[in-house]
Amino acid sequence: MFDTMQVGRRIRTARIEKNMTQMELADRMGVSYQAVSNWERGNSMPDIGKLPELCELLGVTFETLVGGRSEEAKTVEKVLEGEPVTVREAARVAPMLPPQTVRESARQAQETGEEVDIGSLVALAPFLDQGYLDSMAEQLGENDIKQVQALAPFLSAQTLGKLARKALDTDFASFIAMAPFLEQADLDELAGTLADQEQPDLKQLAGLAPFLGEESLEKLMDRLQAQGLTWKQLLPLAPFLSQGSLISLLRKTSTPGEE
Repeated sequence: MFDTMQVGRRIRTARIEKNMTQMELADRMGVSYQAVSNWERGNSMPDIGKLPELCELLGVTFETLVGGRSEEAKTVEKVLEGEPVTVREAARVAPMLPPQTVRESARQAQETGEEVDIGSLVALAPFLDQGYLDSMAEQLGENDIKQVQALAPFLSAQTLGKLARKALDTDFASFIAMAPFLEQADLDELAGTLADQEQPDLKQLAGLAPFLGEESLEKLMDRLQAQGLTWKQLLPLAPFLSQGSLISLLRKTSTPGEE
């Protein structure tokens, strides 16, 4: 990815050398003053189609503006010349690319069987169709599952549920990171899976509890009680229970003489 802070400094330096204000540069570029301000602060990059005009107005070469012949610079040049780019190349400069260019890269990747890594998917997710993201995400291996939460807002509920089940077996922290995006039915099913283990991990269940509804929590407690767990063992879940459910739990699990 481009170092947007460095590019912003170069734009500012070249603009000052041309004795132009940000407003003047914005007027000549046909963009807002805020756009130029964001470029110079490194908050955003100029649209790729604006780069030739920007370089001409500032009197600098493209290589000077972007800091040499980096892989990112080569990708931008390919796009400007109308050449196709791979998904990996598009991911390097995604914020600068028109959405159609990103979608075309994804389409070509599907047709050619191009291998797409999780980092590229995350970078391009805001610009890709959900169907494509779903198909690519379902092919992720165990080593990629830690990064899948970054894709969660862009995936269908069905695909996210599949990935959550995979994470539940491999990386509980990644599973919990996906929990806010899961449907209630998936959360209930996965909580039940944890509860039905031979030795339920109460810490894991407590991590999932904030995402469960009151009715789901009560059913979960019933399943755990059916396995013979005492109220002392179930204390990690107590903060997430309603007062009524907590009283019911104490009555069901307490035995004479037990404090």
